[in-house]
Amino acid sequence: MPRRPNILLAALAGLTLGTAVAQAQLPNLRRKAKEAATQAVTGQQVQQRNGEPLKFDNTVLELNAQVVARLIKGLDARSKIKGPGGRTAAQLRENAQVVTDAAHQIHDEHGNERFEFTNKKHEALSCVSEQLGNMNNVHQQELQRRVMGLAGVNTPDKMKFMQDYMALTQELSTAMQSNDTSGMRIAQEKINKFMGVDAKADTARAYAACHVPPTPAWITREDSLLVLSSALLDTARTVEVMGSDAGSHAAEMTPEQFAMAAERAGGFVAVASSSGGVGGFTLYVFTKVEETALQARLAELKKYLG
Repeated sequence: MPRRPNILLAALAGLTLGTAVAQAQLPNLRRKAKEAATQAVTGQQVQQRNGEPLKFDNTVLELNAQVVARLIKGLDARSKIKGPGGRTAAQLRENAQVVTDAAHQIHDEHGNERFEFTNKKHEALSCVSEQLGNMNNVHQQELQRRVMGLAGVNTPDKMKFMQDYMALTQELSTAMQSNDTSGMRIAQEKINKFMGVDAKADTARAYAACHVPPTPAWITREDSLLVLSSALLDTARTVEVMGSDAGSHAAEMTPEQFAMAAERAGGFVAVASSSGGVGGFTLYVFTKVEETALQARLAELKKYLG
């Protein structure tokens, strides 16, 4: 299974709480922008919850020349945050989608085969569990016979056997009392070895007797692709959070201010790049000061938001 690079994990540990807050507040920020768009289209004043018209505040900054210059610095810093292989968050998401599509294609090609295989394997594993239970009973009976054979005259061999066996069972009991699963496994393996029990051989015999079907190669492939896709998306989210943190710091804005400024500037770039030009419809509205400032730096903004 792919493992996330340690550098990304280390970076996550140092992220500020503000970045997470910014991500959580984006829906509210988008609502503000859409309300402003309604005002632009209908000519009606959009009222906020407190009854006041929508205004620039400590979150929605007016994108004047100075703010746009700072935003570009932040966008540049954000663009330099890369993941494994020098991939951006967007590239990682694209890679994840390609991998997911490949997994879905495999699934579609095999119809109900996975369902049928899963049912068949479940039945076989139930048989295996029963077989192993029977084998364990046989081992317990063998142990009882050996213990019963110790009756009568004590000999050094008998004494050593009992001492060793008691020590092993005590080790297992201690691990069980401590809920030490690793310790229980190790102690049980020691007891099995002491009693001449080969757990792997027992399992192999049970699998053969129950005809456990091998996992088809296509299922292994599909599952591995889905695991890879999940890992890529996790890494993309990490890069995005790191980029947002770096961008807001370079832009000298709060994470909320940077996120909203980048989103509004992106809306301007999208409209300016369309056939309708700057005068086209957008969910965002801009003051004359903003239009002038954004248009003046449009070429630079397109590098990051185009």
